[in-house]
Amino acid sequence: MKFTIRRNDIVEAIDRMFDVSTKGTKTDFGLSHRIRIEAGDKLTLFATNGHLCAQCTVDCDSITEQGSAVFNAVTGRNIFRTIGGKGASDHKIEVELKDQSLRIRDTNSEYKKWAKMHTLSEFDVFNIKVKKGMSYSVTAKELSSSINIVSKYKAALLFDQVYLMMCMHFLQSENRYICGNGLRFAVLSRKNKSNAKINDTDQGDKWIMPCDQASIISSVLSQFGDTDVDIVFPDKKSCFMQVKNLVLHLKSIPEMEYIEYDKHAYRFGDVVSIVDVPRSEFVDALSLVDAVRDKENEQEGDFLSCKFVADSSTNILQVLVPTGKNQCEFECPIKYYNVKSDTFKSEYSWAFLNDIANATDHEYIRFYAIDPAGVMLAESMDLIKPNDKGEFESDARISVPCPAPINDKDSASLTFFFAAAINDDDE
Repeated sequence: MKFTIRRNDIVEAIDRMFDVSTKGTKTDFGLSHRIRIEAGDKLTLFATNGHLCAQCTVDCDSITEQGSAVFNAVTGRNIFRTIGGKGASDHKIEVELKDQSLRIRDTNSEYKKWAKMHTLSEFDVFNIKVKKGMSYSVTAKELSSSINIVSKYKAALLFDQVYLMMCMHFLQSENRYICGNGLRFAVLSRKNKSNAKINDTDQGDKWIMPCDQASIISSVLSQFGDTDVDIVFPDKKSCFMQVKNLVLHLKSIPEMEYIEYDKHAYRFGDVVSIVDVPRSEFVDALSLVDAVRDKENEQEGDFLSCKFVADSSTNILQVLVPTGKNQCEFECPIKYYNVKSDTFKSEYSWAFLNDIANATDHEYIRFYAIDPAGVMLAESMDLIKPNDKGEFESDARISVPCPAPINDKDSASLTFFFAAAINDDDE
């Protein structure tokens, strides 16, 4: 095997293969951390972690000898990134297989700049052929950023496999990306700009994939920007994604149904009050709560929680830890919109509230108070300002007038729903 290629072109391809071959490896899969390169009519790179397979074709200047080789992903990436030096990204690199080693040489340099890398004998050989199935089209930028936003809200511990999954819900009007740990869920909604055919026009099409593999996919797709990614689900157990010269095949997706998240995430008709809190104030409140945490005496399974007390008469929110060795109270100004109740008192996990406070950099966090002992909804948003007469456009989802969030046609909305905390110290 012998070919010549621009260094930057092969580095970009190897970077994508590196992510697939080194992350999210299947248990007992012994052929990870490897990249296979094949020079035939074209140059193709292959990588797999046992769950996710990737195949990438790369244009090269010339292929003078056909063949294939397998090399260590870490060593190979380091060599191709550094051969020729920092200013050699556009240099022509000659790659030759000889005596079970790859010789990599910078052909643009008048000085000797080369490296030799030992090849490996084994690889999980595959060739991806995209099957027919339900297909959708989403830009790489949307898919990658959406996965990044929601996948971090998966369960930290494996107490139910479904909470290590993220759900993609394709509807006629929007695409939704959902992830949660069983007690707290995030729902990211974006306008659907494609003409993809939705199988269930009323309920939409739901598909799941493991968060760890989705995060690898996000990393691999991140450099493709506004280019469309074709997503195909031939069945519930596998998914194909294709963009330009790259094809991905995710195998062995657990065959399970995701929770009926939409029964909780859109309960705006059940709201008893609306509480708008300046996000910066809320972040400060949660920092103080975290500061009084008694980590030394926490038992396994314990979590830090705090009282959440909003009052319409004072337009003040109290965030407090009233019991324990360390205590605190933090008051901040709010806008309280009374639907059915003048006050709202509950208690929530500090971690859940902190997730919401740090999810975006919007000016306000809006809490949709429903049931002090049940589910709370929350969204981070910027609000439409009132006019000179104090009038404002109202949020049509709520029965009492309150300012509508600022939305443009390209904006995404991130909604959280989460359970109230049950504290043994409660009366």
